[in-house]
Amino acid sequence: MYSPLSVVVLKDGEVLYYDPAAAEIFPDIENLNPEAIFDGPIPGADEEPVAKEITVDGQAVFVSAVTQNGYTVLVLRKSDSVGEQALCAIEAASGEMRNLLSVMKMASGLMIQHVESFANTKLNKYVSMLTHSYFSLLRLTNNLSDFSSYLRGTYYLNCAFFDIAALVNELADSLNTVLQDKDIAVDVIGGDKPILIFADREKVIKLILNLVSNAVAGIGDRGTITLSVASNKERVVLSVADNGRGLTEEEIAAVWNRYQARGSGEAHKGVGLGMTIVQMIARQHGGNVVLESQAGVGTKVTVSLPLFAQEDTSLKTEKTVYESSGFSPVLTELAGVLNYTKYDPRFIE
Repeated sequence: MYSPLSVVVLKDGEVLYYDPAAAEIFPDIENLNPEAIFDGPIPGADEEPVAKEITVDGQAVFVSAVTQNGYTVLVLRKSDSVGEQALCAIEAASGEMRNLLSVMKMASGLMIQHVESFANTKLNKYVSMLTHSYFSLLRLTNNLSDFSSYLRGTYYLNCAFFDIAALVNELADSLNTVLQDKDIAVDVIGGDKPILIFADREKVIKLILNLVSNAVAGIGDRGTITLSVASNKERVVLSVADNGRGLTEEEIAAVWNRYQARGSGEAHKGVGLGMTIVQMIARQHGGNVVLESQAGVGTKVTVSLPLFAQEDTSLKTEKTVYESSGFSPVLTELAGVLNYTKYDPRFIE
């Protein structure tokens, strides 16, 4: 439905690079003027990127742009009317869902006061169910928003240097806490020494937790999940392995389907964007994903990401934020596999 993305890079108004697909879209690409397309200057990396639909020789083309260190990068994508209508519908639904999430969060907060005042067991159950639904919808909304941004070519990274080994250990601690009732242990291999990486920390957390969510679904109520992290001079390698039911050949073939949920029944709910999000985040970092699975034995997903040993301050933006992993991302990304009892709002930070 969607055409591949193409790229044009300019500096001081001069086209430095373009791929063949971009040349097909703009035959006179050497004279391309981004400011004329967007009716003004292109925003910097610390601002919201701009995106616009234009018509070139009767073909609808979506153009997004951002400027950093004097370079302007344009991402182009041809689209068909049906595909664009579907994408607009996803974005509209995502926006409306965020409004509903705000109402749910406010209602839950108001109900907590009564739970704490009267220790009403039934009311506490209902509030926990409401909070669980809130986190489930939050995950779906975030995934839809990320997915539509990726298709439009406006899914950008907010990179900073951080210790990915420490991050894996922090996530394992949080996961062991929320999964103890399921008798699922989360072990870490290779996280004993610092590994500095230049990447989008929030998206790396999302990637890992999506894989853990799949692992929990594959295990059920008892088993082990192993998080591994290692590096060489160029790359860091992350893996999430489980000793669950594993995948059949048919399931492996369908695992990268954007709308194919893993498994069936109540064990794992969702629209099946999890592995697509993992692949999307890895590719955006210049990495790749490999899945290995055997029915009755378990599943292992390995992600390889570029590793930057030397800090380049010119790549940083004012939006760089160092957040703790905390419980919020864990509860959000695992909402499809955790019971509502884990979402008692009185105990959620």
